[in-house]
Amino acid sequence: MPRGLLIAGGTGLIAVLLSVSGAVPAIAQGPLRPLMALIINDTANPVPVVVTNTPAPPPAPAAIVRCHGYLGEVVSTFPVIAWGGGTRPLRDFQCPAGVTRVDVQRLFLVSSGSTVHWQWMLYLSDSPGADGETIAVLTNGAPAFEFLQPVRLDFAGTGILGWRVNASTGIEPIGAEVAGTLYVEGVAVS
Repeated sequence: MPRGLLIAGGTGLIAVLLSVSGAVPAIAQGPLRPLMALIINDTANPVPVVVTNTPAPPPAPAAIVRCHGYLGEVVSTFPVIAWGGGTRPLRDFQCPAGVTRVDVQRLFLVSSGSTVHWQWMLYLSDSPGADGETIAVLTNGAPAFEFLQPVRLDFAGTGILGWRVNASTGIEPIGAEVAGTLYVEGVAVS
């Protein structure tokens, strides 16, 4: 008997047995999760839910300064945004009084909109419209990035932060909309 037929038959038998015996929480959370599509969400067996929105970052430690800037919004009538983007002068970022240069150690993106999956690729440039060196890629699964070595940003200079964004609503008739605010944390440099 072909191996594929045995595997398909065994999988079907397991699915039938599980459907007849009813779902239990241990099975629903284990390796047979794909076969437990018939789970009923009730008080006896609640189904866990994962929230994908990113919360605001916690307050920065006293020696660390935090600057932030609104990157903008990308809107599409289609459920997918592919390589939307823009630029923002670093001087548009808001920093604590007297802080103009920061050795950045960490980035954190708070993204909002109708999308369930998003990816922001950030880069530094000397002029608007020119792609520069990629410094980080942030996603809904990993909205924070820590540099191995600090990156110095001059928030009073002429530098440009650019971004490219990919996002999806995952639902055909719903248009994609994504916006983001970037937080940078590091040590102020005089």
